[in-house]
Amino acid sequence: EELNEIKKKYGDKRRTVFVGQEHIQEVDEQEFKVVEECAVLLSGTNNLRRVSVKSLQKTIEGGVESKYQPGRIIYSKTDSKISVFTSKGNIYTLPVDSVYEGKLRDNGKAMASIIQGVDSGERIINLFDFSSGFDGKLLFATKSGMLKYTDLSEYNIKKSKILACGLKDGDEIVYVDKASKFSNILLVTKLGMAINFDASSIPTMGRAGKGVSCIKLSDGDEVIYVAQNNPNSGNLFVITNKGSAKRTPISEYGIQGRNGKGTRTFAFNDENGSELVSAYLVDKPTLLSVSMKNGELNDLNTDDVSISSRNSKGETVVLALMGNDVTGSQIKVFVE
Repeated sequence: EELNEIKKKYGDKRRTVFVGQEHIQEVDEQEFKVVEECAVLLSGTNNLRRVSVKSLQKTIEGGVESKYQPGRIIYSKTDSKISVFTSKGNIYTLPVDSVYEGKLRDNGKAMASIIQGVDSGERIINLFDFSSGFDGKLLFATKSGMLKYTDLSEYNIKKSKILACGLKDGDEIVYVDKASKFSNILLVTKLGMAINFDASSIPTMGRAGKGVSCIKLSDGDEVIYVAQNNPNSGNLFVITNKGSAKRTPISEYGIQGRNGKGTRTFAFNDENGSELVSAYLVDKPTLLSVSMKNGELNDLNTDDVSISSRNSKGETVVLALMGNDVTGSQIKVFVE
């Protein structure tokens, strides 16, 4: 009754006038977004996260535990886009502000939850912010030893997903990076072979090109590490599934012709392991986080590992007991 009295006293016809569609003005939400400098981090478990630069710097000062160390980090802005290259030979163009925003001490989000159309088992190999331009070339390498260069200009696209590199059946990308000024390329395989050859022997191909063969692999072998290198600088560090490691001067790996068998870089036996799980070309003390099958992480400084010849058996640096093998490692980006 009270509401009806109010209706009789104050009720009147609608005063708002609806006008034609031509009078409606679109609002660009981008104009109201605050642009922030940020870092995009790729974890060792292939998760992505975005943190502000200010937050990142503050957290680094307090130290970063091994489990939160990123495998790759690039700096960008929230109004930019990044290019994500994957093991399946794809490139995804991803708005930075669509990446999960968290803290450095977060695990991040899985690739499939951020990027649409991701295939099963597809992993991120590298990230780039090409805001400064598409000059130069990219070097691609696959686990079967196929390599090629492709002009960066071919990746200046607007589509969210395109082919970045052609692949043979069963093959996958293990390395993609900008072509460097170094004259040689080093490949290291799981079964302990290595080849160092002239980078000029690698052709430049289009996006769909599969590359050329650069090492003859034995059955069951595959490329696990690629480096663009100076033939007279640095040591090759390797570690096996049983925790044996060593450093060998890169000068011991003479320049060979492309697509040879390479040279032995580790002498396996019943105690020191059956395969290499990681390799790095280092020219200064480098702190690694070594991961075990049970999830444990162990810190290792490469300078604490002895220098020995190519065909030596290395030394035990991590205990791998009762089947708890070494599964991999990564360089610690943020050192306490």
